[in-house]
Amino acid sequence: MNTILLSALSFSWLVFLFEGYLDLRQRKTFKKSDFPKELEGVVTIESVVKSRAYGLDKNTFGFITGTFGQVENTFILLLGGMPFLWYTSVDIVSRFGYSEANEIMVTCTFALLAMIYEMVVHLGFELYSTFVIEQRHGFNKQTLALFAADKLKAIGLSIVIGGPLLAVLITLIQWGGPHFYIYVWLFLVAFQLVMLLVYPTLIAPLFNKFEPLPDGELRSAIEALAKSYAPAAYALAAAASPLSMVSGRQRRSPALVTGTRLRPDQDEEEEFPVLAWLMWVMCADTHGRTGAHCAHKDHALCSVRAVVACVGSAACRWYCCC
Repeated sequence: MNTILLSALSFSWLVFLFEGYLDLRQRKTFKKSDFPKELEGVVTIESVVKSRAYGLDKNTFGFITGTFGQVENTFILLLGGMPFLWYTSVDIVSRFGYSEANEIMVTCTFALLAMIYEMVVHLGFELYSTFVIEQRHGFNKQTLALFAADKLKAIGLSIVIGGPLLAVLITLIQWGGPHFYIYVWLFLVAFQLVMLLVYPTLIAPLFNKFEPLPDGELRSAIEALAKSYAPAAYALAAAASPLSMVSGRQRRSPALVTGTRLRPDQDEEEEFPVLAWLMWVMCADTHGRTGAHCAHKDHALCSVRAVVACVGSAACRWYCCC
């Protein structure tokens, strides 16, 4: 065994053991039965008990999947799984009449085989997580048919987006010479900025249904928040179409807010999306109602102020980046 491989494996196992130690410490917290004084008046004892039970199940499941993944990766490295997959990709490309020196075709085939392997090997864990753990705690709304459809969509998107992306990266590496990393970095930054716009408008609707928030206190508060962004350089107009995700998969869903950003020196309006993963939607219904209309109306996270604070945090990050 060469020194580099031994060092990589040693470091990997050290990280795994350290993270396992942290998980064990967290597990002790989940097993506590006392009610934290800091949460008095914020959440109920029942909510804390449910949260701890869910956390304990996720902790146990994470330990099992983490151990499996670590052992799997160790055997892949020791038995030469990656070189085997690469030579298999070369053989497949050759069978279709392409040259073995065609790095783009070989790499894309390699990535496709790796994705299929990953999906098949870990499918059982995903099914258990979705239809056992999430179902047990009342978070899952997904059916097997919907799960399969999502998998097919994910594979299709990986091929349609990931294939060309990988091809461009390889081309930049081949063309860029000793400074290829600069071009790769610039391209990835540009790609991520584009995906910030593409994901909420084109990709997310493939997996979930979105509909406008109904008129009410929450919508008015979000619109007021958008109007308050009016510094000299930029102004955020009232959010044109705050959206609430109607998920057929989980009761915990992200909230998508879209609106219009106005440049004071220009007449053009630019649509901006804000995708905020919020805890409050765990206790909000599919129409975004909170407070008195919330299923867990005693939960402080259901308040309109809490929701607007989360949306404001996401909007601020978007504004600061733009």
